[in-house]
Amino acid sequence: MGALLLVVVFIAAFEWTWFRPLIQHHIHERSGRHIDFDELHIGLNRALQPTVRLRNFAVENAPWAAQRPLVRAAEFGFTLSWRSLRGGPVELTRLELVDAELDLERRADGLRNWRLTTPDDRGPGKVRVLSIDARDTRARFVNQSLGLEFDLHATMLAAPMPSANAGLPLTKQVSMRGTREGTAFEAQFSLSDVLTFFDTGQPFALRGELRSGASRARLEGTSTDLMQLPRLDLDLQLAGPRLAELTRVLGMRLPLPPLPTTATARVLKEGERWRVSQVQARIGRSDLAGEAEFDRRRPGEGRSMLRASLTSQRVDVGDLRGGRPAAPVPNQGDEAARAGNLDADLDLKIARVEGFPLGPATGMSGHAALREGRWSLDPVAFALAGGRAAGKATVDTTGAAPAYTLDLRLQGLQIDRLARTPPQPKELTGALDLRIAMRARGDSRESLAGAATGTLQAELVGASIPEALEAKLALDGGRLLRGLFGGEGERTRITCSALDLRFEAGRGSVRRLAFDTPQVAFAGTGAVDLGRGTLDLVLTPRRKQSALLALDRALQVSGPFGAPKLALRAPESAPAGEPCVPGSAQ
Repeated sequence: MGALLLVVVFIAAFEWTWFRPLIQHHIHERSGRHIDFDELHIGLNRALQPTVRLRNFAVENAPWAAQRPLVRAAEFGFTLSWRSLRGGPVELTRLELVDAELDLERRADGLRNWRLTTPDDRGPGKVRVLSIDARDTRARFVNQSLGLEFDLHATMLAAPMPSANAGLPLTKQVSMRGTREGTAFEAQFSLSDVLTFFDTGQPFALRGELRSGASRARLEGTSTDLMQLPRLDLDLQLAGPRLAELTRVLGMRLPLPPLPTTATARVLKEGERWRVSQVQARIGRSDLAGEAEFDRRRPGEGRSMLRASLTSQRVDVGDLRGGRPAAPVPNQGDEAARAGNLDADLDLKIARVEGFPLGPATGMSGHAALREGRWSLDPVAFALAGGRAAGKATVDTTGAAPAYTLDLRLQGLQIDRLARTPPQPKELTGALDLRIAMRARGDSRESLAGAATGTLQAELVGASIPEALEAKLALDGGRLLRGLFGGEGERTRITCSALDLRFEAGRGSVRRLAFDTPQVAFAGTGAVDLGRGTLDLVLTPRRKQSALLALDRALQVSGPFGAPKLALRAPESAPAGEPCVPGSAQ
């Protein structure tokens, strides 16, 4: 014990500044740079860890870096772990800076200006800083490989301020200003005394704001070891017209819509488990609430799992698309789409979904699951146009291109409540039943349309059309003339209807197209090409009784979906396809 005490006294009392010429010569021989300091003190702290403190410390910068010192500090001190003295990476349990200026630069090829003894080494880091206590310090940091450059200024607050953790008052203010891949940002945070990075287990408190353009992120809470985050407890607020600006600054590339967004949440982390609760968000005209948990697993430790329960009063699909061109469907090379080691279970409840082609959907609920790169939405159900829809869908991202399936049944859709653009007269009334069973593989909407295979079946229930329209479709001139002199507004029932399309590689052939009224039976043939967006259909009327001034012709509808042309042609002598059979879409 006495010997140990003598060693401690010797270390504390020895005039280590005498070693200054040797240190200067060693650094200059290795890097060609000059180093200077007025005083050098070496000692032991209360935990008997070696401490080094230099006063009026300055280090010349690398010749390729900025024309300013690498370090200039009134006080520059650090505490070494004993592991560092046994070889291997140097571990600084604490770095202390007082009235300091630093210039830290890393080139895209890995060259760092802070490496003094091996200046040309581009390999992994050899110094690990576990925590830092900076007072009245300025720093410039450049990392070319990240496209990151910022200036930092740390000052002491005039008086300590209370924080979310009563035992960690806020004592410092840190201001930052810089750019990330050309996107400007600035930040201002209040912190407790010591900022921890690795392996300390010591929390620090923070409160502040990150801004980029008109977007901002506010956060308050506590964190432990910033580079590892074994524990985290933060209240988070996001707001701005384009949150993608913030995600770029953070090095995240998320497909966020360019819409005004506000969001609040509480973020907790313990070990590898994240929990996001009290989520309240609004994106454009859409909203979202709920909570989520994420259990992270490293490769070889099992699969990570995301669980979420989300609700919304309104989702506007058209607003979220923002009128932008259709983006490519994520492919196998997209890490987010592949999901990698991630599985998920998501419960969704949405009161109203707007922007669907057939009109708004209400009361939507569903369960989405991800297992080994395969998404399933089963079941999903919602109300639409006075009817109901139910079904399931899958997305398999494990192949060269994603594979999709859809099995959807829609029943009782009121035709007069379906969205129409532009609005049309109520020539057709009643209900519509649909059954869609399709599959396709592709990495864009165009390739999916060209690969679609499956069936589409439809049937009208309790439907009717104006007698004048029936006469036009039947090409019955006599009935059209009679309608001019009376019977205006009279309607006729559709007693049976059936549509059955079979698709193969985007091309749909009519297996059955028919509808009957008491006077006429209509039968159709033709094809639909989803890849090209065209159709070619022929509708042939078969009158059930003789008619005066009736044309013995058929109606042909052909051309692009958005602007088809109508023409008369010779009737089919014996129209292909099966006769009308009720219940085809059941």
